Amino acid sequence: MRHSSGVVNGTDEFHNVPLWGVLVAVATPVPLTIGLGIGYGLLSGTQAGDLGPLVNNLAYGAASLAVLLGLHTALSSSQRATVFRFTRPGRTELLWTGIFFVVGIIVFPVATILAELAGAPTLGGFNYTLGDTPAVLAVFFGGVLVAPLAEEVLFRGLLLGRLLEGGRSPLLAGGATIIFFSVIHFPLWGPAGVVGIAVWSVLPTVLRLRFNNLTGAWLLHLLNNIWSNLIIVGLGFVWDTGWRCSVESDDSTGVTIAEGPIRFSSLLVCWVNIRCCPPFDFSSRIASQEPLDSDTISSLLRRDHRWLLRIQ
Repeated sequence: MRHSSGVVNGTDEFHNVPLWGVLVAVATPVPLTIGLGIGYGLLSGTQAGDLGPLVNNLAYGAASLAVLLGLHTALSSSQRATVFRFTRPGRTELLWTGIFFVVGIIVFPVATILAELAGAPTLGGFNYTLGDTPAVLAVFFGGVLVAPLAEEVLFRGLLLGRLLEGGRSPLLAGGATIIFFSVIHFPLWGPAGVVGIAVWSVLPTVLRLRFNNLTGAWLLHLLNNIWSNLIIVGLGFVWDTGWRCSVESDDSTGVTIAEGPIRFSSLLVCWVNIRCCPPFDFSSRIASQEPLDSDTISSLLRRDHRWLLRIQ
């Protein structure tokens, strides 16, 4: 028996697996990561907010692998065929994956910007650089290698598969999966990030449904996390860099009006709005050398197309 989406039903009644158990499984990596972080903090005397990307990514990677191992052990062979549905992708699937990757790196920042303009708190950036080797290795393990595999198996393998096998339509099952997937990212990404992730996660969900395969969705997720966790950081779009933020007039006279953290999405807001809004006079702010944070800079630049933001 097949759904119209092409998802194959397990032969031993996978749809009888309790939905609450599936939801617990897909959510478990987050509290388990928090628990590991708390444990490390107690042993090391480190405050939870000071754990940093090294500990957080190692903890998330370990927690996710533990959940995957437990899931693989608990499921029967036919159930695993649905949940761990990785087959060799065809050329069409790979082509879709490549196109969706490009679409994804565009729609995510656009969606977060729109969410911020609607009033959501500004999305923060990453507090590490590629020069921090231990942190980068931890990010590569937890954020690049483990997260795409674990999250695709748990959400577009286990949760989506269970909903489809329970008789839900591909639209309903896919929509529910997107919502749950985006919500679990709230602790790290906040409201604006959740909106961006929800929009982005439509892409791997479509791949999973269209090709009845997790491989394309996993490759898309992998490429996206390489882009967001390594390439973006390598380009310098990181939080709390200590770089100077200056505003330059048309005559190329650079005037520094702020120092300190620059947020990636706020930078995009500045550049997007520079080109489309009426002039605004910066002279009073510059003359007084009043300290401005990145959010204030974004707000000012939205109203002035004559000034360019420079990061030095």
